[in-house]
Amino acid sequence: MHRRNIRFHVSYDGTRYLGWQRLGGKQRELSIQGFLEMCLSELLDENIKIMGSGRTDAGVHAFCQVANFYTNSKLSIKEITKALLERLPEDVVISNMEQVTDEFHSRYSAVSKVYEYYIDNGEREEVFTRRYAYHVEQKLDVEKMKVAASYLVGTHDFSSFSSDRGKEDTIRTLFAVDIEETTFKSSKARSRYQNLIRIRLHGDGFLYNMVRIVVGTLIEVGMGERKVDTIKEAFDCKDRGLAGITVPPHGLFLKSVEYK
Repeated sequence: MHRRNIRFHVSYDGTRYLGWQRLGGKQRELSIQGFLEMCLSELLDENIKIMGSGRTDAGVHAFCQVANFYTNSKLSIKEITKALLERLPEDVVISNMEQVTDEFHSRYSAVSKVYEYYIDNGEREEVFTRRYAYHVEQKLDVEKMKVAASYLVGTHDFSSFSSDRGKEDTIRTLFAVDIEETTFKSSKARSRYQNLIRIRLHGDGFLYNMVRIVVGTLIEVGMGERKVDTIKEAFDCKDRGLAGITVPPHGLFLKSVEYK
């Protein structure tokens, strides 16, 4: 029987999940990967292991996570997609399922990723953004944050911006760090909320908690608690204590994954 390699996209609200990576025992359903594997294994009547483009932590969301799995099933792509969607809860959606070459791997074939982090910079926290944006009451100086962001672009040793102290390869390239004041439209409230700041990072790879620490550093610059040139010092000294706080996970989204 011919084995097929199936790629698909996953969008999820990570609020009630313990991240992407599969967990053992009774916690299997509490990870996105584990839950999808359970559903596909039941559907296809075989032990399915899913490869994802990367991990997301507990509470982190994804507009487009990319994943793939191998199967011997003869079910068509359309049949698998329809049956899987029927099994998924409302906070997990799959799309763009297709058969790809055996060599494709969601993680190792990726060349870059884009993450977005949302900050609610209103005086009071908005009800309809509180699960998807980190509330910072103090008015942030966005222009200073943009200057600081320019120091982060390029190829650097990002060890100061990671919680993983045991990782040897800490060189990463950020192609862009864009900061924009934006809005959020709520279909429930039928209104549009101001005071949102979106920080978008495009890079060839990201260390553990790197995005959240970069954002925390930029927020401290925006609050006037940190000078811009401390970013260069953090790069030079490779000291986690010289970078900013690790902001909460709920404002973070995996936006997209790019392939050759």
